[in-house]
Amino acid sequence: MLQYYSFDEWGNVLGKRGYVPKTTQYSTYNVSEIVNVELLSDGTQIVAGCFCKDYTDTINENISYVMKLDAAGNLQKYQTIETHDLDQLYVDSNDGIYLLGKTAAAFDFTDNKENAVLLKLNASLETEWARAYYAESFEYKRTTLNLLPDGNLVLAYSTEGAFPVILAKLNASGEILWEKGYPLYEPEIDVLSDGSLLMGTFFHFDESGNIYPKFIISKTDPDGNIANCETFPTCLETTHIPVSFGEMEVEEMAIGDLDSMELIREPFSIPFSPFCDIPPPPSPDFAFPDTLCVGDCAATTDTYNYYAHGIEWELTGPGTDSLLTDSLNFAGCFSEAGTYQLRQTIWFLGCDYTYEKTITVLGDLTAEISPAGLLCGSPPAELSVSGSRPLRSYWWDDSTTAATHVVWSGGTYAVRVSDGYCEAGDTADIEFWSEKYPSGVLDLPSDTTVCEANLPYVLEPKSAYASVFELGGVSGGSFELWRPGSYVVSVELSGCRYESAFHFSTEACPLRLYVPNIFSPNGDGINDTFFAQGPDYRILQLTVYDRWGGVVYESRSPTPAWDGSGASAGVYTYKISVENTL
Repeated sequence: MLQYYSFDEWGNVLGKRGYVPKTTQYSTYNVSEIVNVELLSDGTQIVAGCFCKDYTDTINENISYVMKLDAAGNLQKYQTIETHDLDQLYVDSNDGIYLLGKTAAAFDFTDNKENAVLLKLNASLETEWARAYYAESFEYKRTTLNLLPDGNLVLAYSTEGAFPVILAKLNASGEILWEKGYPLYEPEIDVLSDGSLLMGTFFHFDESGNIYPKFIISKTDPDGNIANCETFPTCLETTHIPVSFGEMEVEEMAIGDLDSMELIREPFSIPFSPFCDIPPPPSPDFAFPDTLCVGDCAATTDTYNYYAHGIEWELTGPGTDSLLTDSLNFAGCFSEAGTYQLRQTIWFLGCDYTYEKTITVLGDLTAEISPAGLLCGSPPAELSVSGSRPLRSYWWDDSTTAATHVVWSGGTYAVRVSDGYCEAGDTADIEFWSEKYPSGVLDLPSDTTVCEANLPYVLEPKSAYASVFELGGVSGGSFELWRPGSYVVSVELSGCRYESAFHFSTEACPLRLYVPNIFSPNGDGINDTFFAQGPDYRILQLTVYDRWGGVVYESRSPTPAWDGSGASAGVYTYKISVENTL
């Protein structure tokens, strides 16, 4: 109810009347509340109020209204203001009327649930302009206004939590001239007549996110500055919005007399001390591993975003483009290799700040011990590990950490390796060839010399495990050798080649010549002549000498024979010249 009283200069009541604003939606809006009354220069009264829902209603969408009464209290005009909840009324020196409050109307320029609204009317309650004031991730909590003598306006706007206040100077059209941001924790705010901002709070906060009781009062100068204290950049914006008016009813009714009461004022003092201990503003920076392995999970650390007004994490990369909002940290698992971008954007006093980190997710690391399986040769052997990426660390199953590992016998050997980010392992079964085939692998005859007449020489290798051998690119069980030299024979068993050398030489064949040392030339048909016998030769000359060196027989016949005629029994010397025909 609006109760109107008129007084003379001594405070005596001259007249009185009451008005009850009503709406056709009274069953829904069951409370009518006058929120403010202001006077125009001619005494005209401007009344702002609302048809309000019950305080227990979870949906606080009130209907605002404005009424105009002349200086005598007669009702001139009244109308509702649709959609917007305007609970503050201001009048400037030129009879400009300002209604300030909030709106839950949906706009395409912001995602906030509620934003500040400032409406300017002329003395006829007609709209001159209407603006929404908003900052991203800056939900409405409080707003206040004051009008400067030069026609400019100063608007203060706050949200929940720490660092919640924006102070903006506006021109006569509601456009933003400058703006600044302030700390404190959910303070009450008021813009004073000189445009300075007064803030008061009963709580404070530290950089660890703790909230604790502390009474703080703070006042800026008309330019929005606080001596020796930091102010912060802000990103408050404004946009023209439509406004529509509706009808309402006003019922006049009698009201009672005013009661008198005694007002007692007692001074008291509150001690204050300088204070500007403000934690650092929130930051989008964070720590996160820059390299991971497929299947790894990780979470951000070293974040400082407690007091951000909005937080958004975005992860992009192979097979993903995800958003996480209003979380102090990000945690995720990576199932696919590739390059990812992790980005945190925070909103602070309406401004967005971003930090981005590139994350490399490596594919599976593989490792392979080599050599492995059956090793050709005898112990020891040196095992090494190759990886799908360069390796930095090694852990063998005997606790050694060298890049290579010497083994002295067959068996099963295992290793774990790391490239500095990922780990892999391998196991190898080692068997030495010499242990599997301890003897009888390849037997060759001793090195030999062969008479040229007996070529080719047939080389026949022997093995307890194979019947096929290789010599000079030819495979077989035996090999004909026609020329002297060194021959390398090999046999392959279980993938291993074993070799042995055979040395073969030739020589001229020895002369096989048989010459009797006695004969009896007596004509009995037995040993009657002296001649040489044997294969593979041709006689060039046969000469026989007596004991004094005299020649008793000489012949160049191919088949010479001395019959001893005319010679006495005794000892004779012979000389035979032959040609070896081998």
